[in-house]
Amino acid sequence: MHTPTHLRPSFPPRPFADASRSARTPHAFTLVELLTVIAIIGILAAITIPVIGKVRGAADNARCLSNLRQTGIALAMFVSDNKDRLPAQTMLAYGPRYSDWNWKNDAWPQDLGSLLHTYLSLPVPTGTARYADVLTCPAWKKRVDPSSKTSLIVNQSADGKSLAPFGKSGTPGVAPVTHAQLSSLVSLSKTWAFAETDQKSTRNGGNPGWVAELPPEPVHGNWRNAIFFDWHAGKLDLDYNPIK
Repeated sequence: MHTPTHLRPSFPPRPFADASRSARTPHAFTLVELLTVIAIIGILAAITIPVIGKVRGAADNARCLSNLRQTGIALAMFVSDNKDRLPAQTMLAYGPRYSDWNWKNDAWPQDLGSLLHTYLSLPVPTGTARYADVLTCPAWKKRVDPSSKTSLIVNQSADGKSLAPFGKSGTPGVAPVTHAQLSSLVSLSKTWAFAETDQKSTRNGGNPGWVAELPPEPVHGNWRNAIFFDWHAGKLDLDYNPIK
């Protein structure tokens, strides 16, 4: 008896793969495709670069306002510790450098950093100039030489006329007013005490050497930052007029 033989089904022979398909030549960019990619990259760059610039500008402005708030708080503490009296003006403008040097040889420190070092946790002033970063703006630092002396201007006329809140140096000098006296004469929240300055500002200290060191334009574009007499920090319009 024969054992049945199982036959495998036969299939037609498998055709060989097309050699031209298995060894394809890599596809090269055509000139049109290359120009299209370049155009897309250019469009993306045109969109992205301004956005990055705005983000950096916003970050600089936020840091600037933070520094001014700290300085405003320090001024408030100084006034509280000095029987409500504002600090006496010894300079038309102040910068980040400070030391114990005083050209008038009187009781008032020459520099804002020296005046407020206790409240800003700065090192004690000595004969060697120190640098108070809190008295600067990141945008200002990008536009001036590190040795620049002026970053903030002092309000010498709070009412746009003769009211000198920080007094006036000279002979005879004018004493600074108290914070309470000032509040009865002007709006503290709308009147600036210290503000950023630049070569376009009419309030830039006046000294040609100082002015030459200032940024050529307002560092924030359409405004300047300032500390107001209620000690908050905020924006100051470029056309600010204290009489308005």
